[in-house]
Amino acid sequence: MKLHCNRTFAGPAKLATSGAINGNLPVRRGAARHWNDKGALRMNFGMRVRGGLLAALMMFAMPVAATLAAMLASSPAAAQTVSSIEVEGNRRVEIETIRSYFKPGPGGRLDQAHIDDGLKALIETGLFQDVRINQAGGRLVVTVVENPVIGRIAFEGNKKVKDEQLTAEIQSKPRGTLSRPMVQSDAQRIAEIYRRSGRYDVRVNPEIIEQPNNRVDLIFTITEGSKTGVKSVEFVGNNAYSSYRLKDVIKTHESNLLSFLGGGDVYDPDRVEADRDLIRRYYLKHGFADVQVVAALTEYDPERKGFLVTFKIEEGQQYRVATVDFRSSIATLDGNALRSFSRVNVGSLYNAEALEKSVEEMQIEASRRGYAFAIVRPSGDRNFEAHTVSITFAIDEGPRTYIERINVRGNTRTRDYVIRREFDISEGDAYNRALVDRAERRLKNLDFFKSVKITSEPGSSSDRVILVVDLEEKSTGDFSVSGGYSTTDGALAEVSISERNFLGRGLFAKASVTYGQYARLLALVCRTLPAGLSGGARSRSVPAPATGQ
Repeated sequence: MKLHCNRTFAGPAKLATSGAINGNLPVRRGAARHWNDKGALRMNFGMRVRGGLLAALMMFAMPVAATLAAMLASSPAAAQTVSSIEVEGNRRVEIETIRSYFKPGPGGRLDQAHIDDGLKALIETGLFQDVRINQAGGRLVVTVVENPVIGRIAFEGNKKVKDEQLTAEIQSKPRGTLSRPMVQSDAQRIAEIYRRSGRYDVRVNPEIIEQPNNRVDLIFTITEGSKTGVKSVEFVGNNAYSSYRLKDVIKTHESNLLSFLGGGDVYDPDRVEADRDLIRRYYLKHGFADVQVVAALTEYDPERKGFLVTFKIEEGQQYRVATVDFRSSIATLDGNALRSFSRVNVGSLYNAEALEKSVEEMQIEASRRGYAFAIVRPSGDRNFEAHTVSITFAIDEGPRTYIERINVRGNTRTRDYVIRREFDISEGDAYNRALVDRAERRLKNLDFFKSVKITSEPGSSSDRVILVVDLEEKSTGDFSVSGGYSTTDGALAEVSISERNFLGRGLFAKASVTYGQYARLLALVCRTLPAGLSGGARSRSVPAPATGQ
């Protein structure tokens, strides 16, 4: 720019003094003018100054103009309203639905922050593969690319888990919108189902097959792999009991030649966690009141193709019972009257299991004597030097709370009455935690359920509670094949099938066929549960008063 200005103004002065003609610059024809050198110099200097000022002005003006242009370019967005937004690319989602994600500010205008929030909200819906916002002619244009619709979901390669179970676990559904993050999450969920059954070599590959009309088929290809076993079970810190003895306490076992007869050798993280509690309860039963199972460490060994499980134990000291006292805050109830129901004896090893049963029986006996709200709380005072513990049973009057309702959830096979008959209490009776714990233990002993948990929720008033029984059913059938030899009957073979919860009625049923050299036998057995697993002694309960009394 400067060079152009200098050549423009300096050239004519030089030509006027010489009278010459420069190549592409024609000489303007007209009256001859004679300039001396001094005038030409002043003219040249003035032209140079004005040219420099013009160039400087242009240099500073260009950034300012660019800034103003950017501000003007953004001003249309600030002036936009929701109703003026144009939407392009939508096929299934309505225009008004897309516009609804843009929330205007005061005055109904959309500024840049509101537009950004609307863009994020549209992306988070999972309905679109791509969302772009442009400005054209002072208008706000939202261009979307919709996610395809899932036409069909199929599973291939799954032999151990049924399609119905996998379909119930995944979030992607037929006729729903395809979301790639959700598909990846579904693949991980399917793999987790197989891992829970001990198949840690599982591979799940989702595949999307495009179809006409923006539809797709979703296929999960599953490589199940074999079950992953437990190759080693070790214990660290066990001084009082050998590892061989503790292995008989837990449910997880090492793989061996007879592992196919049971499933204890298959790695299950839930079973390992339950084994921690079994080890702890075993130590508590034998006087170790301070025992802690610090950790259950699991490590996969690729060379042995199995898991190595290590339990870390801190045993502590072994305690004996020094004294057993009974204190009652209920004026008409003597605490020593419940002494005969205590299973804790002076001089014996501390036994947490016996302590729990003592509390349960004492609380039930208090209820029978008319103290339905009595609560028995045990406490222990350790003597670390003598390695003894003094136990005190405190009998107090608990809050007057009644059972409003008992809700049973998760029993897909077992009849409701089979579950309720394990309770010594029912709707309207006084709430008794010991009886609730007994019912939970009875339900677990039935061996019908994988998990049993009884919780309480607030009822319709402050003195009402709702008991919620959460259950998870498990397989209760068995199939067995056996053979043998008898001196009287010769060689024998037996095939039998049994069901511990026949038709969900809590009945034991078995059908067996025995075939031998001299014996042929077909046996059909159906009987109720043995005494102690179902029913049992029922305690008298106090009915609840009418509401408002």
